[in-house]
Amino acid sequence: MVYLLLSCCLCLAFVFGQSAVSKTGSKAFRDFAGSAGPLEILPTGLRVPAAAGVVVAEVTLTVALLVGAFSASLRFVASAGFLLAVLLLLSFTAAIVVTLRRGIRKPCKCFGAATTPLGRAHVVRNVLLLAAAVAGLVAGATRPESVEPAGFAIAAVAGLVGGLLVTRFDDLVELFGSQAIG
Repeated sequence: MVYLLLSCCLCLAFVFGQSAVSKTGSKAFRDFAGSAGPLEILPTGLRVPAAAGVVVAEVTLTVALLVGAFSASLRFVASAGFLLAVLLLLSFTAAIVVTLRRGIRKPCKCFGAATTPLGRAHVVRNVLLLAAAVAGLVAGATRPESVEPAGFAIAAVAGLVGGLLVTRFDDLVELFGSQAIG
């Protein structure tokens, strides 16, 4: 289970770290806060504070997952990161569903300058991330075990590749055809 924990930590840390970094800088943050998509369900006056809260939560859970991934004695920190990821992902998914039900199909600036309109594929992406967060919580609740260097390396690479694929999700959906999902 330690390898699953590591993979989930690194995957989600990569995804949320990339998401937070893509919103840094005043223009990128303004674009995110002003973007349609999930933030559109909020009153205009709450969008900037909500966007700031999202960025703070993303940075916080990224740090928590990285600390918990590399310190067996601080696994509880990873669990806190996974819990925060679950809360964020549930919120994001609910907001996307509400947005889609309202007929709004505009891009969200979750990973920077996205041009792909929100769709069911984004709900699928978030459900997969939720599964990784729940798997990480379960793996973190098990008794620590010894780690082999090769297993550690494979788990780390798997988590990072998974995170990279998620951050390039819109491109992959476009490449392989969004008609099947979105």
